[in-house]
Amino acid sequence: MTDKALAARLREHANLHREHLPQDHEQQQWTADLDRAADLIDSMAQAEPVAWAATDESGTVVEALGMNQSRRFDTALYLAPPAREPLSAEQVFADDGIMAANARIGLPLSEIMEITRAVEQAHGIVDRQEDAA
Repeated sequence: MTDKALAARLREHANLHREHLPQDHEQQQWTADLDRAADLIDSMAQAEPVAWAATDESGTVVEALGMNQSRRFDTALYLAPPAREPLSAEQVFADDGIMAANARIGLPLSEIMEITRAVEQAHGIVDRQEDAA
């Protein structure tokens, strides 16, 4: 279950408490706790840089203590990486590495997409629109 799905589930549970259970003090507290937990999960999912790094021409971090973005500190550092989205079909078919590999293998394009989606899923990259459904 993704963080987004968990937050939605907690909100649904809070709504059940609000709409279907007698609202004594304890039930009100449960409802508030569930709402706060969902808000906390949502806020943790927001990718905000915690610091900035200075990098060399190759992208290697050479210093990582900048607290504000600047010309020197140009690479954001996160506690958790931002969510990665699946590649579009256009991105897959425009990738020289994928197309060169397929030139040797000769798979139909639909199978390339199937393999791409399986690899993305294995790495936790999922379609956020499908996830919300």
